[in-house]
Amino acid sequence: MYRPSAPAATPDGAGTALVQAWSEGARTSAAAVAAPPAVATLFAQPFPAGYIQSRGCTDPSVDPGTCTYANRQTGSLFELTVTRAAGGWYISSVTVES
Repeated sequence: MYRPSAPAATPDGAGTALVQAWSEGARTSAAAVAAPPAVATLFAQPFPAGYIQSRGCTDPSVDPGTCTYANRQTGSLFELTVTRAAGGWYISSVTVES
């Protein structure tokens, strides 16, 4: 089982941390809050600078939950699965829907 080195306090915090790391091309920072396959999936996509939009996260009582981000230029959706871990939340997987 994956154990994040820096889990976030909330699902939204985990999603925000991963997307921020993606925007900076910072794989090491991304790996602190997301499982390796999630990082690989997200970083395989070019970051849509100026076009990324948060669509929110499921309620923290839902585990696992989802945080959704949209590329407003192409309409693609990024579904981030957030999972509770010791000390907080991390991104366990990413699905890209075009």
